[in-house]
Amino acid sequence: MKLRICSLIMGFMIFVVLTGTAAAQSVTVYGTQWENHIYAENGTDELVKCYSQNAVIRIPAYPEAETKINAALADIENQLMSECRTAAPNQGDMFGETTTQSENRRPMYILEMRSELIPQRISGGVVSFRTVDYMYSGGAHGMYGVNGRTFDALTGQELSLDELSARPEAFREACVSEMVRQGLLMDNLWFTTVEELQPAMEAIAGRAESWYLTDEGIVFHSSPYELAPYSEGALEFLVPYSLLPDSRY
Repeated sequence: MKLRICSLIMGFMIFVVLTGTAAAQSVTVYGTQWENHIYAENGTDELVKCYSQNAVIRIPAYPEAETKINAALADIENQLMSECRTAAPNQGDMFGETTTQSENRRPMYILEMRSELIPQRISGGVVSFRTVDYMYSGGAHGMYGVNGRTFDALTGQELSLDELSARPEAFREACVSEMVRQGLLMDNLWFTTVEELQPAMEAIAGRAESWYLTDEGIVFHSSPYELAPYSEGALEFLVPYSLLPDSRY
């Protein structure tokens, strides 16, 4: 089928400029935004709406690190664009290419896909982001997920949880222990005892992108429905650095 693509690319539009220090070097994050609207051949039936809020980083003293990090951030945008273009023909085939066929062939809903990347920490040799991905494909509400991406600002390497400490096992255990403690204080969770919460928190801490860094500590996040009903959202657990053994960052 034929599609019409209307891109509202705001290019290098600054929505936030954050400057921090990484090993006494300047690190600046600029925001970028774009929208992409895909229509059926008739030009009026919108099929897919995509929105991206991403970032570009500048580290003058470490250009190789800058290149690596920006490539990883660009992959987030490229994946969203690819998914939008792949979804559009399916959306059109499902509901008809044009409204001339019949009124009930108009799209019942506009497939919406969003990706937002928000800087959380730019200091101490790291750059850490929180990402929120959202999709609405009909029904009462859309679905979303929260992820974290953290990079060494000197090398550009993306960091794993175990690389944050010289004692990774003790570090992970301290994180899980604090998450369980906080979970016991929360209402409306599926799990209400230490025995139930322990494996649930271990599973969250074991996922590669289940955390990000802030100036206060490391934040872990669940997926919707993982620990509680959808109405409770993606729950977050802040573990202060003071509780973490031998933190490298």
